Amino acid sequence: MAEVIPVCVYVAYGQLEANVVKTRLESEGIPVILQYESLGIVFGVTADGLGQVKVMVPQSLEADARAILEASAVGDDEDNRENSGDVDGQTT
Repeated sequence: MAEVIPVCVYVAYGQLEANVVKTRLESEGIPVILQYESLGIVFGVTADGLGQVKVMVPQSLEADARAILEASAVGDDEDNRENSGDVDGQTT
């Protein structure tokens, strides 16, 4: 059995953001592990890396995961422009 080597494809600052990213990747069939310090959850701290959550995927799927996240970020920007009335960099 081949060893699965996890790599970090995204660093979130809090569980909510990390779980959104995790759900997005898993919806595309990419398994995800979240790596974090429990102290950040207990105290709700996001300073000095305590609330930092690393989104980890198998090394063999790293390129796919990064492409999905990049495409998702572009889609979010377009959605935000549509909702704010900003079209082609100009507010209507």
